[in-house]
Amino acid sequence: MPVEALTLNGRAHRARRACQFCQRRKLKCTKDSPECSACKHYRQLCIYNNNAQNAVKQHETPDSSQTHSRTLPQQYPNDRRAIANRFLDQDLYRLTRSGLPPSSGSSVNLVCQAPVEGGRTALQETATRYFQIVHPWLPIISKQRVFYQLLNPLVSLRADVGFLCLCMKLCARAPEGENPWTSDYYAARQSFADLHAAGVLSFETLQGSILLAVYELGHAMYPAAHISIGACLSYALALDIDRPDLNNSNSGSQTWAESEEQRRTWWAIFVLERVAAIGNPTRTMLVPEPEIFARIPCLESEWEQKECKSASATLASPPESHGRYASVVQASYLLNRVFQHVSDKSAPFDIQQEGLTQLDRTLHALITYSESNTGTTYSIICYQNAISFCGLMILYSPYLSSEDATVRQNAWASSDNAAQVALKVAHQYNEGTITDFTYGGIPPFMLPWMYLAGAHFIRRGDFTSLSIIEAALRSLSDDWKSAGMFESSCYVKILDGV
Repeated sequence: MPVEALTLNGRAHRARRACQFCQRRKLKCTKDSPECSACKHYRQLCIYNNNAQNAVKQHETPDSSQTHSRTLPQQYPNDRRAIANRFLDQDLYRLTRSGLPPSSGSSVNLVCQAPVEGGRTALQETATRYFQIVHPWLPIISKQRVFYQLLNPLVSLRADVGFLCLCMKLCARAPEGENPWTSDYYAARQSFADLHAAGVLSFETLQGSILLAVYELGHAMYPAAHISIGACLSYALALDIDRPDLNNSNSGSQTWAESEEQRRTWWAIFVLERVAAIGNPTRTMLVPEPEIFARIPCLESEWEQKECKSASATLASPPESHGRYASVVQASYLLNRVFQHVSDKSAPFDIQQEGLTQLDRTLHALITYSESNTGTTYSIICYQNAISFCGLMILYSPYLSSEDATVRQNAWASSDNAAQVALKVAHQYNEGTITDFTYGGIPPFMLPWMYLAGAHFIRRGDFTSLSIIEAALRSLSDDWKSAGMFESSCYVKILDGV
């Protein structure tokens, strides 16, 4: 008997009911696990509908406190065929299966060692810290789903969940010392590779890979960060998460809250790539630009309560109807439009000016609403405004030396304003007045704004303001090593007279 057909105590398991294939064909089902003799003979997917069968497949993986050996991934034959058919024959996949196996990671007896040292308690602590520090500015993972489902003590710990928790740990705790290539990072990289080798295709793996890319981006780990963002997109496409207008795309039983979580996850990849391109705005993007009427994330309170009370907001909706994350999404969308504007050298001057005016007006409207709605500088608000101000500085950069005096004057005025707001925020960080973590920790996505402000002060010859920006970057490098890289780049610009 194959190893996969044994339970943990070594005895063969039989399902309570006949499989779907035998029921449709009215065949006598042997009810063997993981596949009956009929499905094996006819090479069909053997699917049992009872929960007991799923429970047997979800083997309990031991905590690292109980074992120190690393087991290689294994995948059940019927899971393997289901995932393969998803790529080889989509029509057959839809005909024979309404969705992925329970999570596609359930049959993999691989454990991520680092985050489970100390057992389930350590996992709970890791998740709690993550939702305090990271979740407020990157709300893509459902808190209820993590604590009530994925980390439920009564549910077997899956390998992809272990990988997700390890990536949570990476983003929620700054690495000690100057080296971000820590043992936890290498463990996460190895776990990701093992899950790939096992053929695991799960939403939790995608979310973990996004957090891994955030960690690499925040610590200036190149080219890993750039490659990881592309890998996130490829993995999302494999899961059919290919656009923001998701609505029960993978399963007829998918809830609104699950669709919303997928939408938030897709937008995270979009935001990541656009922020990563701030230093090279004319490069080719992998994540396609969505249409203006694409749906954006709902209010955070509605998502956590799993109740859709308001109408679905789109990119074209006024900012008054947006939640925090939706404002970040809209700012990133406008940043992408700025990239397109500065990359298009063929448009006539009047068309360029029309686009310039429209982008300037829209970005300032988003900034004005955010400032009037908060009255204080929290990290999540800095995050959204940082992206908007980066968009303005990149937008006007080509016009700082324009032959048109009016255009040149407006370009300098807008850039001055963006840099001065960054200077005010840098003052607050240097003085230690930003200590409230109600809105999360410091997002790495606001660091390019500080750097662009520093570069602007160099052009102005304002080295007093530059020193304040550099001090803030030095302080922020304790959390994100890319801040130190940005500080060094400012110094190089001074030496080279750039």
